[in-house]
Amino acid sequence: MRAIQLFKQEFAPNLSPVGIVANRVRTGSSEHTYRLAEMESMFGDLLLSPRIPEQANWQQIQGAAHPVHHWPGESAKSSAALFDALLVNLLATGSGLRNRTQR
Repeated sequence: MRAIQLFKQEFAPNLSPVGIVANRVRTGSSEHTYRLAEMESMFGDLLLSPRIPEQANWQQIQGAAHPVHHWPGESAKSSAALFDALLVNLLATGSGLRNRTQR
């Protein structure tokens, strides 16, 4: 958020974040559970849902500079569905999105 604030001050005074995506989340990790709770208290409604879980092929997908929606395999398909759900949730709360982008 500090980096966005600096960018806003320097280059884009009307920039306003739509939300924060928690990604590479390990659901079985007590540290990740703690950090997610911390993020929820710090950022409230800016923390978007769903969270994107850690999966083994993220580095491979990122290293290939390939969109997850076009990567083969079931784990990539389920991750792509999570990104689709994020977009649907943002569009469903369109009034908040419109208010933020119109500033």
